[in-house]
This record gives sequence, C-alpha cells and structure tokens, in this order.
Amino acid sequence: MSGTSERQAPPMVEGHATQGAGPTRFCPACYAMNPWDAAGCERCGAPLETPRDYDARLVWALDHPDGATAVRAAEVLAARRRAEAIDPLGRMSRRTDDPYRAAAAVRALREFEPDRRAEAYLAEAAHHPSVIVRRAAAVASGARP
Repeated sequence: MSGTSERQAPPMVEGHATQGAGPTRFCPACYAMNPWDAAGCERCGAPLETPRDYDARLVWALDHPDGATAVRAAEVLAARRRAEAIDPLGRMSRRTDDPYRAAAAVRALREFEPDRRAEAYLAEAAHHPSVIVRRAAAVASGARP
C-alpha cells in the first residue's frame, strides 16, 4: 500500500458504476448513471431531479433501462388505476424492442377497462408483431389466446 491516504473513486465502465462506487442515480432524461451528489447529468447535462409525485415517478419508470423496473411500474400503475397512466402505458404497449414490457403494459391497461383509450390500445395490441403481446391482448379481451 502506498503512503498516501487518498482514496480514488472506482472507474466508470460503459456508463455504469462499478461495484463499491457509492450511491448513484439515473438521469431522468437519458437514464445514464450519475454520482448521487451530481447536480446535472454527466452525459446529457439535464438536471438530476426526478418527479416528486409518486404516480409521476411510476410513469417515468416505464422507460427505465432496466426492463424489470418498467414492468413493476406498469403493475403498480395498474393497481392504482390512475387515468393519467393510460397514455404512457399505451405507448409502452406499442414497443417492439421489448415484448415483455409491451405485454406488461397490455396487462396493466386491462385494469382500466371500460375506458375507451385503454380499449383502443388493447385492440391495437392484438395486432402487435410479437406473439407475446398478442397473447396478452387476447387474454385481456377475454378471448382464447
């Protein structure tokens, strides 16, 4: 060990903190990981403030880079049945890059029926390119998958 007591922070690897780097948080604009005490995003410069309202934070989490976080947010939004979540869930149901996220959004939208917007998103999901999403839409509509 060298004679210095200075401790250097571990290096960042592809935008993610390495183990032991201390607390981090995601940028609300680009989802890059940043040190907890940073005022602005190191990647895009956006302020690192997330919405304060619980439902707004859940809607924000629908775009989280961790798919499991997005799926959990959709499930909680479905349980809360807040009307302002319908359009963000509808946009999530259209995703083609992650059918599991889209299917979670479809399952969540089912909880908002008989809302016309939710029904329109569910009808659209029946024609999604992914069979996973189409199956979720069939179950949501009561049809046999």
